[in-house]
Amino acid sequence: MDDWLPPVIRDARWFMVPLLRIWFKNDVGNVVAFKERAYQISEDEFYKIYNENKSLGNDRPTDLSEKSIEWIEKKCIKGAHSLLDVGVGRGFFAGKMVGKFTRVAGCDILDAIKINGVEYRKASIENLPYHDKEFEVVTCFHTLEHTRHLELAIREIQRVCSKQLLIVVPRQRAYQYTFDHHLHFFPFSYSLARYFLNGKVNVCCLDGDWHLEWTPDNSQATV
Repeated sequence: MDDWLPPVIRDARWFMVPLLRIWFKNDVGNVVAFKERAYQISEDEFYKIYNENKSLGNDRPTDLSEKSIEWIEKKCIKGAHSLLDVGVGRGFFAGKMVGKFTRVAGCDILDAIKINGVEYRKASIENLPYHDKEFEVVTCFHTLEHTRHLELAIREIQRVCSKQLLIVVPRQRAYQYTFDHHLHFFPFSYSLARYFLNGKVNVCCLDGDWHLEWTPDNSQATV
């Protein structure tokens, strides 16, 4: 729909609001004006919107496609012991990593989540409560597009990563009305890759999502 409808129709309030009512189960109060309000509200209000979010998207276990999961599992450095999943959501991916890493941790702005075998902490991606290079592998899926301060968020996930960072974001054009709370859009590979400096970057597109692997200058990842 984003690629084929003329913007004058695709981003028209009269066209989108009825569709948003279906997707968000009639709870569109915080959605329609979200992009305009997101930078004006407090951090607590921002968190509250996500904790109270109701949408058809919450009915699925993960936003990752099967191809995404295959790519992630193939890319993960062999022999790594620690993994942090930033924006852990409902814990689908982090739960799959339990037993494959000695330590699996996850964080999100959602209230307490119980994921067996995963150390969960409520925290913002823009201020991670972890030491520099604390985790060998850091993953961040369908999260960067939601952050209010994108460059700060990226610096944080790079800061806590010692060997490999794996990221998935939607390949999406910018519109006022979207079926999500996205604040950042990445229609082209360079829209994402330009933020990742001081290391090696590989980007590919699978199932409509950008998949990025970043390794710091002092690290080598398997390809």
